[in-house]
Amino acid sequence: MPDFNTWTALLAHWTDMARLARAIDQVDDGPMSLALPHIITCQALMHALPDVLELPEGERSHAFDLAAVALTRLDEACESTFTTMPQVLLEARGDAELALEETRLQCCWMLIWDGDVPLVVPQRPQGVPAHGDEGTLLLALPGTILLPGTPVGWWTNRIEPMLGHFVPGLRARPLLEGVQLWRVADERGQWCRDVILDLEQDAPENATPLLAPCIVGGLRLDMPPPVEGWIGGLQPPPGGIAVNWP
Repeated sequence: MPDFNTWTALLAHWTDMARLARAIDQVDDGPMSLALPHIITCQALMHALPDVLELPEGERSHAFDLAAVALTRLDEACESTFTTMPQVLLEARGDAELALEETRLQCCWMLIWDGDVPLVVPQRPQGVPAHGDEGTLLLALPGTILLPGTPVGWWTNRIEPMLGHFVPGLRARPLLEGVQLWRVADERGQWCRDVILDLEQDAPENATPLLAPCIVGGLRLDMPPPVEGWIGGLQPPPGGIAVNWP
């Protein structure tokens, strides 16, 4: 697809395509004319998807869902319209799918525990991490006790299809930057609060990181199991624990 800087230029391009489709078909309902609305849908998605990263985080997931639904409906409409899809439509459909995947890869997908009680992180299922060493993946170690509203892990520039399903109650949020979850101890060494900070921020005093690197810079890292009694595996004290997001 040509590079269009504005919606006005894209609209002019679509107008030219409509004239060309009628000239090729020689009839009003020929294959090119029938394909044109679907090609426009694909090119509009390609043009709009980069702007998803500029949306507020709460709207980003909805925008990805809308784009995926639009492509599914396009497939259904094409299946009922064409015996063989025109090549130009196949290419536009593939370009739109690629644009959606590339935009999703640019996000940092943060897995948040949305349950009502603390979560004891289970053993990772088969398929976690997924194949491939690209991108970055951080996860809490099995046995870590996490409070509601805190991250279990995150990944970026890679696809992890199993991670959102191995524990009911996890929610994937498309953020733009990774974080670290720090467990802070008081002067007696007791768990007193959890703090979520951006990666470039300094660690709090007397804090232990809870999200362990699994894949970083193309390398798979095998973290040793935590020792007995480590602060990440402690039950929260009576009265609860404060959680501080940036």
